[in-house]
Amino acid sequence: MVNTIRNIVRSKLNESISPQDATKIDIVVSHDQSTYARFEAYSSFANAEVGTIAVNPATTIRAGLEILRLHNTEDGREDRARVLEDIYSLLPELNDEQLAFYICLLLSTKMYLQFDNAGRQKALEVAENIVEQLPLEQRVWLHAFRALQLQSSGELQAAHDLLQEALSHANLPNVIHVNVLIELASLYRVMGKYDESLSMCMQAISKIPDDDGLLATVYNNLGATQLQKGNNSVGKDYFEQALELATSSNNMAAVGTSLLNLGGYYYFIGDNTRALQYFIQAREPLQELGDLAGCAGAMMNIGVIYSQTGEPDKALQYYQQSAHMRARIGQKHLLPEVQINMGLCHLRMGDTCAAHVEAQTVLDLASEMNLVKEAAMAHCVKAMAYSADKEYQLAIGSYNKSLQLSVEVNYIRGQADALWEMAEVYLHMNEPTKALSLLEEALDVVEQLGETKTLSELHGVLARTYADLQQYQRAWHHEQEKHAKWIEFEEQENAANLRKIKKQFEVDEAQRRAESAEQRSVELREAYNKLRLREEQLRVMTDELEATNVELQQSNKSLAKLNQDKDEFLGIATHELKNPLNTIKLITSLLAKEGEDSNNEVVVEYGRDIHRTTSRMLKIVQGLLEVNRIELGKITPAMSVQDIVPLMQGLVQIYQDQATEKNIHIHFESPEVAVLVKTDPDLLIQIADNLISNALKFSEQNTDIHVSVVRKSNVVWISVRDQGPGLTDEDKRHLFEKFVRLSAQPTAGEHSTGLGLNIAQKLAQVVGGTIEVESSLGSGSEFSIVLPALS
Repeated sequence: MVNTIRNIVRSKLNESISPQDATKIDIVVSHDQSTYARFEAYSSFANAEVGTIAVNPATTIRAGLEILRLHNTEDGREDRARVLEDIYSLLPELNDEQLAFYICLLLSTKMYLQFDNAGRQKALEVAENIVEQLPLEQRVWLHAFRALQLQSSGELQAAHDLLQEALSHANLPNVIHVNVLIELASLYRVMGKYDESLSMCMQAISKIPDDDGLLATVYNNLGATQLQKGNNSVGKDYFEQALELATSSNNMAAVGTSLLNLGGYYYFIGDNTRALQYFIQAREPLQELGDLAGCAGAMMNIGVIYSQTGEPDKALQYYQQSAHMRARIGQKHLLPEVQINMGLCHLRMGDTCAAHVEAQTVLDLASEMNLVKEAAMAHCVKAMAYSADKEYQLAIGSYNKSLQLSVEVNYIRGQADALWEMAEVYLHMNEPTKALSLLEEALDVVEQLGETKTLSELHGVLARTYADLQQYQRAWHHEQEKHAKWIEFEEQENAANLRKIKKQFEVDEAQRRAESAEQRSVELREAYNKLRLREEQLRVMTDELEATNVELQQSNKSLAKLNQDKDEFLGIATHELKNPLNTIKLITSLLAKEGEDSNNEVVVEYGRDIHRTTSRMLKIVQGLLEVNRIELGKITPAMSVQDIVPLMQGLVQIYQDQATEKNIHIHFESPEVAVLVKTDPDLLIQIADNLISNALKFSEQNTDIHVSVVRKSNVVWISVRDQGPGLTDEDKRHLFEKFVRLSAQPTAGEHSTGLGLNIAQKLAQVVGGTIEVESSLGSGSEFSIVLPALS
């Protein structure tokens, strides 16, 4: 450190220094003294005009700035403040040109970040006093300094307006123009305006001179914005390019920022080990530069990793150090980020009270500085604390606030977290229907993030929830999606790993050129085998993906069929319910007009018409409801051992009167012994009732219907045979579909909903049986319920 200071002092004097004078400088700067004492000694020595050294207030100021930059420790804070005061005291001795130069040096290198908020405010006041004397370039730097000061205090819109004003100046040198664009891009990102941030970065790239360090800074901004938008892999590519450019140009500030950003990427994808490595690496260049803001960011990120890996006490230590640094350098607008993490850490430690305190502190700061995104995150922390205390209604209220604010600033990740976590609360409250609605909405939001791993996990939650509600078709759909997204995630990871393998292979190949041909051949063969193995693995995964796609296509066909059924249902419901309703309306109108003039017989007849019409409507509605209950899996059979002979005999007896009205004879045949099956008697009667009802409906007068119970080997047949018109081949193909209209028509004007056989078939499956049909056109039909027999 001493040698570094000595060399900087020599270079900043910008004069030839004799060996004798250099020795005296060495003596001054090598004393084991405080920062202020070191500066004071140098100042006295320089002002003595010893030997050939040309000294003046300007050289003293510049040396002081360098000493402040290099001695950036907490213990020397008061000394640095005194050095800064001395620097300001020397400013009046400078001429206008010198004064403008040193103030702009302070601003353009962001050295003000090393001082406390009061020091920065004083620098701003000094600069304001000479603003009219500054040339255009330095006035632009002053605009940037004002904007950063406003941003630190949370006045984001005012900062934005100043930076836009700076850009409005014509004929700005490219370097200055680019730096203002970079500051504006960073500000847009803080404001949640990601597209505007990307636009500023692209404009900066178009104007960058041959400066890899400056280009690295733009790439870091591009990567950070893409990461905020959820484009993680794109962000990572920008960070890696930025690190390469920064390293090649020896831009240590950009190196530190790139390492921090890469750590952030690996944290987002769940690789905590690599994230921690990058964060720790970032501290070295940041500390060397005296970048307290960067060090504070690294400390916070290290705390995040320790929190994630189950060391919350250690995490809190790093969070507190980060918060202390940010408060010290006046980064008030970044304090909420640290305190939100501290709140999450307290939650992991089970201290919900402390989590509430941190969240409320963030809300107060967010309200003061209009930080909407941070407020959304704080409400989410409060909701998590409420949920941990089982105060679920309060948790839901906080999640709703978080969701509303996240939508307001288009904070996609915040929307996804609020919806998902709120759904989990409803699941804890045993309200799965509300949870499902939120999970489906969360799915749409998460798809915008493009995180296949997260999508796979969310589909898994949806699959389990639908399965718990016995909606197995939807559960199966989400289970398939879960596996598809997981395969996609693994493919992405494998592709990234394959790129790294190929890159490493190229490096290894270059190194092996210097080795013997035999050794090269062996190593190349090993690398080739690894690549072949990886390709084979990818091929297997591709085959599995294709198989999954086939299953998805089949599911899509099923969904299309369900959608068609829905359309048919709406059409039939509209048509079938409209006519009965119109009839009721007409009959009631006639009743009203008849009034006192109508006799009892007319009223009775009208009443019968109303009864028949409403019965027809009720039958339609009941059929639709029954289909809905079956398809949603809401029918649970009450299975028991039953002798079906008396059941069927009683049902036939019920239909005798109706058969007599059409001069139809119903015959019942059964064994004299008991015929036992395990079934739900109510559902079985409902199925047989439909078959007998259809036989009567489609049979002409003076015909016979035969109902029989027969045991054949290990099965029982319950058959209904009529002498009706029979079925065409087209009828048979669509017999058990919903809303189907057969070629045969009821013989006495009876009504058919087209749902009866569909319901009967589904109920037969529920009780473990099937329905078999034998029929030919003009020769009647025989419908049979087939059930397993009991011995």
